[in-house]
Amino acid sequence: MKKLVLSFGLILLLSSLVFAGVDLINEDGKNYDLEVGEGSITKHTAISSGTTVPDMCDGDCNIKIKDGASIEAKDGDQIVIKNGALSVK
Repeated sequence: MKKLVLSFGLILLLSSLVFAGVDLINEDGKNYDLEVGEGSITKHTAISSGTTVPDMCDGDCNIKIKDGASIEAKDGDQIVIKNGALSVK
């Protein structure tokens, strides 16, 4: 039974690494409208001040602040908005 529990835990850990996605963290005191491009699909969304959006995109993507900065994010990245700029944490 102990081996089964350990095996299940290992599977969960590995699957979380494989399906990490891109997290977006807004450290600014304002909300932002965003364009998130994954392949040929672009979605329009927003992030509130001081919040984190886990899995903003499922893998590599482009995150752009409407009328502002943009960044190419890779699967597993944590992208931070600070002073209106985007960077990898």
